Amino acid sequence: MAQEPANLRLDNSKALVVLVHGFNKDERDMEFLAQGLARQYSILCPRLPTRFGSLQQAVATLRQALDKQNWQQYPRVHFVAHSMGGLIVRQLLAEQPPDNLGHSVFIATPHDGSPLASLADKLPGYSRLFQPL
Repeated sequence: MAQEPANLRLDNSKALVVLVHGFNKDERDMEFLAQGLARQYSILCPRLPTRFGSLQQAVATLRQALDKQNWQQYPRVHFVAHSMGGLIVRQLLAEQPPDNLGHSVFIATPHDGSPLASLADKLPGYSRLFQPL
């Protein structure tokens, strides 16, 4: 599946869909969805530091990717986020909601926390290896 990266399919006359991957994933995790949506939308699918970075670092990286693509120039900006990606989008929108915000879709985002993450945080060495949200 060696195709052009999803973030190269940009046309600011179309609405922009930003695909945000979850914890311990990368932009390839959203590639199937990007391929389907690219028929009607411009697609941005950035790689975020979700494994060894903090939530704020991931938000800053997402903001940089959006600014690089001039996200305010699109007629609408929609977000589709998986798991931790939804927490990243939610924080970004709390800090800097765009005037052209469309819809946001959160897939399995732990808005109320995650029992698995809470359990993993109790494992020795986990919090040193993975940054807390």
